[in-house]
Amino acid sequence: MVGGGGFIGGGGEEQPKIPWEPTEIVKKARPEAQVAQEGAKKTTARKPAVTGRKAAQAPSELVTLDIVDKSSDSKKPVLLFFSDGTRDSLTMEKLVLDAKGIVEFAAKFHASKVDAKTADKNVLATFGVKVTPAIVLADFQGKVLGMFAKRTTAKDLLSAMKVALAKNEAAVKKAVKAEKEKADTHVASNDS
Repeated sequence: MVGGGGFIGGGGEEQPKIPWEPTEIVKKARPEAQVAQEGAKKTTARKPAVTGRKAAQAPSELVTLDIVDKSSDSKKPVLLFFSDGTRDSLTMEKLVLDAKGIVEFAAKFHASKVDAKTADKNVLATFGVKVTPAIVLADFQGKVLGMFAKRTTAKDLLSAMKVALAKNEAAVKKAVKAEKEKADTHVASNDS
């Protein structure tokens, strides 16, 4: 040790890190229109549709994370880090997610670290995660806007985060406009 209690070459201060928010798995009923639409997609393959018990059914439940609900309330985008504890995960976290620019920009996101080894496979499927480690960027409604699997650089992730933030802002404006139009239509129908 040297002087003020720091180690030689240690730099004294610890690098700031993303403050990961806790998240839990939630199951939600899918809107009936979405279930019907997804069921229809599955039966439009080149092979004739199967009927009866073996017919493909879209799941009636959506398995997701409660951080998406928090995001829906705050209108902030979501950054999810699916880690499996391997050397690749530790390296991605240290070299990419702990980079100064990433940590600072991540404050504009709801950020959560998910243990991919114990996560529900349906959660992984909801966010399109097939390999780990993976970083998923999603809008305030949980729509995946970008994904990095296995390897990336802090520079590439920061660029993708900026694009995701802009897309999220556009989605928020669109949702607010749709809500306003719906409210205006409801008011107009009540006036009649």
